[in-house]
Amino acid sequence: MIGIVKQKKPKKAAHYVRLTSLVRARWAEIVLPILLASFLVTFTHMGQGFITRLIEMNFDQYLRWSPRQFNENAPVTIIDIDDNSLEKIGQWPWSRLVLARLVDKITAAGGKSITFDIVFSEPDRLSPHAYRDNLPQTGDPKMVAAARAALDNLPDTDELFRQSIAASGRVVLGYPLVPDETLAPAVGVRSKIQIRLPGQSPTFDPGIAQHLSLFSGAVSPLTPLLDAAAGAAHFTQLGAEGLVRAVPLAAAFQGSDKKLVVLPALPLEAIRVALAPKGRIYGNWQDNPQDPQGLKSIQIQRMEPVPVQPDGSFLLYLSGHKPKERFVSAIDILEDRVDPARLKDKIILVGTSAPGLLDLRSTPLDSFIPGVELHAEAIEQILGKQFLVRGNAQRGKELVLILVLVVMSVLGQQVLRAALTAFIVFGSAAAWYFYSFYLYRTQLTLLDPVLPLMVGSVAYGVTLILGFIRAEREKAKLRGAFGLYLSPKLVDELANDPDRLKLGGEIRDMTVLFSDIRGFTSIAEQHDPQSLTRLINAFLTPMSAAVLDSRGTIDKYMGDAMMAFWNAPLEDPDHARNACLAALRMSASLGPLNQRLRYEAEQVGLNYRPLMAGIGINAGPCCVGNMGSDQRFAYSVLGDTVNLASRLESQTKNYGLGIIAGETTRDQAADLAWIEIDLLQVKGKSRPVAIMGLLGDTMMAANQDFQELVVRQQQFLKQYRAQQWDESARLLPEMVAIWQKLRPFLSDGYHPDVLSSLYRQRIDFFRQSPPGPDWAGAYIADEK
Repeated sequence: MIGIVKQKKPKKAAHYVRLTSLVRARWAEIVLPILLASFLVTFTHMGQGFITRLIEMNFDQYLRWSPRQFNENAPVTIIDIDDNSLEKIGQWPWSRLVLARLVDKITAAGGKSITFDIVFSEPDRLSPHAYRDNLPQTGDPKMVAAARAALDNLPDTDELFRQSIAASGRVVLGYPLVPDETLAPAVGVRSKIQIRLPGQSPTFDPGIAQHLSLFSGAVSPLTPLLDAAAGAAHFTQLGAEGLVRAVPLAAAFQGSDKKLVVLPALPLEAIRVALAPKGRIYGNWQDNPQDPQGLKSIQIQRMEPVPVQPDGSFLLYLSGHKPKERFVSAIDILEDRVDPARLKDKIILVGTSAPGLLDLRSTPLDSFIPGVELHAEAIEQILGKQFLVRGNAQRGKELVLILVLVVMSVLGQQVLRAALTAFIVFGSAAAWYFYSFYLYRTQLTLLDPVLPLMVGSVAYGVTLILGFIRAEREKAKLRGAFGLYLSPKLVDELANDPDRLKLGGEIRDMTVLFSDIRGFTSIAEQHDPQSLTRLINAFLTPMSAAVLDSRGTIDKYMGDAMMAFWNAPLEDPDHARNACLAALRMSASLGPLNQRLRYEAEQVGLNYRPLMAGIGINAGPCCVGNMGSDQRFAYSVLGDTVNLASRLESQTKNYGLGIIAGETTRDQAADLAWIEIDLLQVKGKSRPVAIMGLLGDTMMAANQDFQELVVRQQQFLKQYRAQQWDESARLLPEMVAIWQKLRPFLSDGYHPDVLSSLYRQRIDFFRQSPPGPDWAGAYIADEK
C-alpha cells in the first residue's frame, strides 16, 4: 500500500505574522489617520480650505525668493496714462481725438499691436456732437442755431478715433466681463476672435467649458470701434485674497441666446494681432474635447501652445514692477519726446498707473502694481516661453509622496519609536521641500510641499494621539494586572518606564520568600470549603500586603502557602533587606489576625487554633523570566536559591522560629536582629549552610538583651561544634532565660523552648554516639 505524504504548508514569516497581528490589534491607529488624510487631500484638491491658501502662499514665497529675471529687450512697452499726463491734458476720460493722435503716433513709430486696457463703452462726452446735444435751450435762438451749425460741421471725435483704429489695423480693444447680463449686456463682443476647438465651430457644448470661469455679461466697446479694431479681448483679472497670481487667458461666456463661447484674454489677442493677425486661437483640452478635466493649453495659430490650468488660468511668473523699463508716459508720446525705437516692433499696451483711476492690483511681489503691467508680464512670459508648470503629473507625484508619508507615519509608529518615525517622516518632507524649490528654480515646475507635509503631520499626529490613548489603556491594564502581584508604587514605576520590564530568562541576584501555615491540615478539618476559603483569604491578605508594600512580587499562591521574590521585574538594590522587613511585618500581622479569629470562633462555638506561619528567606542568583510552554507561561523564578528558601520555610517548625533565612540574606541586611541557629544540610544538598533566625528590625538589634542573646548563642554554637557537650548544655538555660526577656518583643511564631529542646536532644544523642573528629557541627535534614 502506497502512503500519501501530505506536504506541510510553509509557516508564515515571523515579520508578516507580527505585522498582521499589529493591524488587527491597532486597526484604529491605521484606518483613522488614513481616512483623515484622504479627506484632507480630497478637500484640498477641490480648491477648498486653508491648505489651498497655504499652498498658494508657499508658491508666493518661491516667487519672492527667485522672481523672473527681467529682459532688457522685452517685447512689450506700456503707454502710461500717468499723473503727469493727466496734469498736462486734463482729467480722464480724455477726448477720443487725443486717443486718435496717440494711436497714429504709435502706428507711425512701428508698434506691432496697440492694445487698450481701457473700455470705450460710451460715446465721447467731449465730442462736438455731444456738446451740440447739450447746448442750453434758452438765450438768443439765432446764436444757439449758429453754434449748433458750427458744431455740426466739426468732425465727431468717436469717428476720428474709429478711423485711426481702422487705419492702424493693429488695435485690440479690451472689455471687462461681469457675472450677470443684467448688469452689463454684451453688445457685439462675440463678433471678434474666439477660442475654438481645432477645426471646430466656436460654439461649445456647456459640458466642455465647465471648469472655466463663466460670465453672462460684458461691458462692450462701442460697436463702430469694435468693428474697426483688429481684435478684442477681455481683461478680467481674478485674484484670491486680493492677490493676482494668474491671468485667465480663457473665460466662458454665455449670454441671453444661451450659446456658449470661450473668449481670449487681452495678452493673447495682443500677441495674435502683433504676430499672427490672420491666425485663430485654439484650445487644447485634456485628452479630448468632452473630458471634464478642462483645458491643457491655448495655442495661437502657427505658434507654440501656451500651457494653462484646467480653468484656463495662466500662472504668472512675475518679475515685479518695472516703471522705468516698461513704462512710457502718454504725454511724452503726444509731445514727441520718445525715441521711436522704444516703440518699433513692440507690443504696445495702453493703460494707467494713476492711483485715481483705480486700476492698481496686488501681487506676491508688489503691494500695488498697475493692472496693465500684469498683461505685460503675461506677454513677456508667453513670448519668452517661461511657463510655470503645474499639472496632473506634479499632482500625481505629490499623491505618491503623501501615500508614502502617511504609510510611514502610520505603520512606522507601530514598529519603530515615535521619535525615529518623526525623524523619517519630517526629514522626508523637508527633503521634498528643498527638492520642490530646486525644481522651481531650475525647471519652473511647481511641486507642492505643503499638502504632503500637512497630511503627513496630521497622519503622524493622529497616530501619535491614538497610540498615546492606547498606551494609557495598556498602562491601566498593566496596572490592573500587575497590581495583583506588585505594589502600586512599583506598578506606577513600571507603567512610566516599561523598558525596565525585561521579560525572558535572565540570571539575576534575587531574594525569595516562602510562607506557610503550620499545622494547616488539622485546622482545615474544622472548616467547610466556604469558611476555609475565607480563612485562607484572611491569612493571605495581610501577607500579600506586606510583600507588595515592600517592593516585592508575588509569584504564586499554593493553597495556604505563598511564594514571593524581590529584585524583579524591577531592580531593587535593597531586595534582601526589603524581603526581611516584609517577613517581619507578615509575622507581626498574625497577632491581630488571631485575635479576630479567636473572637469569630467563640461566636460560632468552634475550637480556636491560632494561625502560625513559617517564613523562609534566601538570597542568591536566580533565573527569572517567562516560564512555561507556548500555550501557557508565567513570570517566575528558578534555581537553588529558590529551593533553599522553600527548605528553610519547612524548618521553621523544627527550630521553633517564625523566620529563618540563609547566611547570604543576613549579609545583605546585617543591620537587622539576626541570630545564628545552625549549620544545616538540607535534603538534596551536599554542603551545609549557615541558617539564621530573624528576630526583629534595627530596634531589636540595638536591644541589650538581644545582644546578650547573640553572645550566648555564639558561645553555645562554639562549644556545641567543638563537641563540648557539658559546657554547651550548661549554656542552654541561660539562653532560654534571655529569650524570655525578649518574649514581649517577639511575635507568636517564636518558641525558644522548641529550639532549646532540639539542641538538648542532639546533645544527649551525641553523648551516646559521638559524631567523630571530622564533624563540623552540621545537621543533616531528612525531610524537605
